[in-house]
This record gives sequence, C-alpha cells and structure tokens, in this order.
Amino acid sequence: ILVAYPFVSDYAEEAMKRAGITPQRNIIRGGTDGSRLSFMGLPCPNIFTGEMAIHSKLEYVSVQDMEKAIDTLVELVQIWEKHEGTKLIIKELQQQQFKPLYFLHGGISHKNRFEQAADRYARTGLGWWPYGQ
Repeated sequence: ILVAYPFVSDYAEEAMKRAGITPQRNIIRGGTDGSRLSFMGLPCPNIFTGEMAIHSKLEYVSVQDMEKAIDTLVELVQIWEKHEGTKLIIKELQQQQFKPLYFLHGGISHKNRFEQAADRYARTGLGWWPYGQ
C-alpha cells in the first residue's frame, strides 16, 4: 500500500530532515505495527523511535533520541496539515475496511477489541492485533 501512496513515506522523510536527522530508507521484514496497519490498508511507514538493542534484555532509548522522535512527529503533523495528500488519503481510507471494522467493534470505547488490544500492547508489548497472534 505504501507504493500506492508514496507521499506518506516522503512526508516522514521530510519531517526527519526538518528535525535535523538524516533519513535512511530501508526495507525491513514485517512484524511491526506499521507493517500490520499497511497490510490492513492504512499506509504506515515505520519511523525510528531511537531504541537500541531492540527486543533484547539490554534494550534502551536515550533522552536525546526521544527528543528527536518528538521533534520529528511535530514536523510530520505540520507537513500533513499543509499538504493536499492529507485529504486524498482520508478519502481513500474512508473507503477501506479498517474504519468499518474498527467502528463495528465499538469505535472509541474501552469495549472495542482494537482498543483493548492496543492497551494490552502498551502494557505488555504483546501483539496488538485483536484476533490472536
């Protein structure tokens, strides 16, 4: 889906540049939240979070990296706010299945399986997909 909406990744790259980061585009294997969302039809490139020694007992992130991640997200919001692509992708996503599926499960509610799965993921780091792993 990212191929169909190249500006999504372009916006992320531009946001990094504005935050003083030199972006490096790499293809990674699936298994990330971004790859799952993209598979479901929501274009979602993976953006750095600054962590080191990912998924090991020594995993960590520095305060400086977290600050750069915040700077990048602020820039990304400003880019999306100003570009025509925002309207296009919202229109396209409204025609996708993710939104109906989310709202069929209760929308923004603690009873929604998607919300429960996201909360579980935040607490435990276990997968966020609400229908098993």
